[in-house]
Amino acid sequence: MVGMAAVFPRLLASNGEIVNGCVLGDFCLAPSWRTLGPGVQLQKECLRYLKNGTFVLGYDFPSAGMMVIYQRLGYRSEEELVLGLLEEEGVLIHPGYFFDFPRESYLVVSLLVPEAEFSKGVERLLSRALQVQSCRA
Repeated sequence: MVGMAAVFPRLLASNGEIVNGCVLGDFCLAPSWRTLGPGVQLQKECLRYLKNGTFVLGYDFPSAGMMVIYQRLGYRSEEELVLGLLEEEGVLIHPGYFFDFPRESYLVVSLLVPEAEFSKGVERLLSRALQVQSCRA
C-alpha cells in the first residue's frame, strides 16, 4: 500500500445557508513512498470532490509536512492569505503565528468588532474561499 487519505462529509453553514461540506483528513503515506509526487496525487484525488461540486466547502487541519503538498497544489501561506484578504477584500484577520500556533494554516478572527461588521467580514472571507475553489475547478 502506498498511502491513504479520506474526505469526511459535513453539513456546514455558509452565507446563512446549510451546504454540503467536508473535512480532509487521515492523510498518510508509507515511508518508502514519501516523495512529493504520490502525496500530491493523493491529495488531488481528495480535492476532486470540491472541484466537481460534490462539496461546496472543505477544510483541513494539515500537519507541517502536509503544507509542502498544499503549496505545490497552489495554496498560499498564512501570511500571503491574510495580506490578500486585507488588500483585496478589506478583511483584517490574523495569521496563527501571531498567537504561537505550532504550524501553518490557522487564521484568527477578532470577536471584539460589532456583530454586523463581523458578519460582513466572515461573508467576504467565505466568498473569497468559494471563489478560490471555483478558480481551481
